Amino acid sequence: MAFTAGTPNSSLPGTFVGRWLRAAMLGDRERRDQLVGALNRGEAGWNDDEPAVSVACCELVLRRVWPDGPRQADTEWLSSLVQASLAGTKSPVRAAEVEAVVRAAVRGQVDRAVNVSRYNTGLICGTVAALLSMINHLADAEVTDLVKEAERVAFERGWHPPMVGTAVDPDIAGALPQPVGARGRQGPGGSQPRAAHRSSSATKPEPIVSAEVLAAVKAATAASLGVELPLYRNTEEAEAAFREAIAAGDPDQAPAAACSLGCLLQENGDVAGATAAFRLAIDSGHRDHAPFAALFLGALLNEQGDVAGATAAFRLAIESGNAEIAPAAASCLGVLLQAQGDVSGARAAYELAAGSSEDFVALGATLCLAALLSGQGDADAAKAMYLRVLDSGDSMNAPMAAVGLAELLARHGDDEGAAAAYRQAIGSGHPFASPAAALSLGMLLAKRGDAQEAEAAYRKAIASGDADVAGRAAVNLGAFLEDQGKLDDAKAAYRQVIGSGHAGEEIARQRLRTLRSKSR
Repeated sequence: MAFTAGTPNSSLPGTFVGRWLRAAMLGDRERRDQLVGALNRGEAGWNDDEPAVSVACCELVLRRVWPDGPRQADTEWLSSLVQASLAGTKSPVRAAEVEAVVRAAVRGQVDRAVNVSRYNTGLICGTVAALLSMINHLADAEVTDLVKEAERVAFERGWHPPMVGTAVDPDIAGALPQPVGARGRQGPGGSQPRAAHRSSSATKPEPIVSAEVLAAVKAATAASLGVELPLYRNTEEAEAAFREAIAAGDPDQAPAAACSLGCLLQENGDVAGATAAFRLAIDSGHRDHAPFAALFLGALLNEQGDVAGATAAFRLAIESGNAEIAPAAASCLGVLLQAQGDVSGARAAYELAAGSSEDFVALGATLCLAALLSGQGDADAAKAMYLRVLDSGDSMNAPMAAVGLAELLARHGDDEGAAAAYRQAIGSGHPFASPAAALSLGMLLAKRGDAQEAEAAYRKAIASGDADVAGRAAVNLGAFLEDQGKLDDAKAAYRQVIGSGHAGEEIARQRLRTLRSKSR
């Protein structure tokens, strides 16, 4: 008999997270969004046990679709789907994170890749299960059985996700009792459990390397090393296990545990403890874990605004000569050196990173190198770098290269080439490059007098959902339509900025006042 997690007479999964996951896998957006509020018993914050159901279900669905395990090409395809599904949410993920989580799930272990947070692990696994369920048109009964089995596995592994029937807000509970079929294949969407966020009132210098870039570099490096750590039931249990492994003094396990402890303490906001743990791993001299800890330490110090300390840590990782970690650290170092005006040092660092065997690191560094060369006036070399990234077809970096190439070509008078590159970026659907390219294309076409195409590009930028780009595009469109004598349309464009809080709002208000005074 199928496991029902304590509700033997129910035709539904027995946990809140199980019912949320089932709705997502059936493409039932309305029910899925209702059930989001029931996670963690309807209370604010994060429940450590609930992701275990998503992890187990991901394992089961992957084995159902690929009994012998997915090929690398399959994993990359799946990664691109997950990234696209989450790109427009508050929790986008990187390719390296997805691939590392999928590899762990294929092994059927309660593991996650190092530096992939517990929250992202659950999010990725739930998204993978939903995508594969809908793509393979799994029936209601199949999905329900898979989720129930995932609940059984989660409980067997020692997790205790909240059960339906425990205290929850009555309005939320009203969405739970009756099963419904899928209401069309609408896609997985972007809803996910609510995570508790830490905040700090302490002021500190702004980091030079963005947190997103550092997280992606670290995740890519971790994935290439295949380093994993158990998904412990709570942080206290994990910290105790890591400290025990450090105290045991095993020459391989102790440095690995120190590195993992540093990640855990950093995630919990213990900067001093994380720094000490990373330095312990560095001092071990371990061929893999010491360089890895140096990279992590550099990232941590960068977050604290300690540029000198971050630079020293990244250099230490580079000097290790580790084939995976040294290029990743070089990419981060390049950003730091460029910000400090050390162009030659930054170029050398980017060139080192561009030779990485890890695509994300290599392509990201090549993109940075192209921008650096462009800024130095070496247009031919910059163009070659942009084309190298563009030709890779990488879903994250190639669209950004298209934008960079377009800007370079536009500066040198090649408007046709620039327009083609912008259109390529727009067509990619990249969450950042596509909106930015639409705005820039509108400006380029407006300058050339191509009124119809310019207006279309501006409207595409407005519709992108990117608040900053949309606001700028609306102001630009308003001014463009004014020049065209389309005053009513111009007013409508300006009004789209009013109340948005965008920096262009005051400009829009001024233009509206001017237009009203002219019409009197």
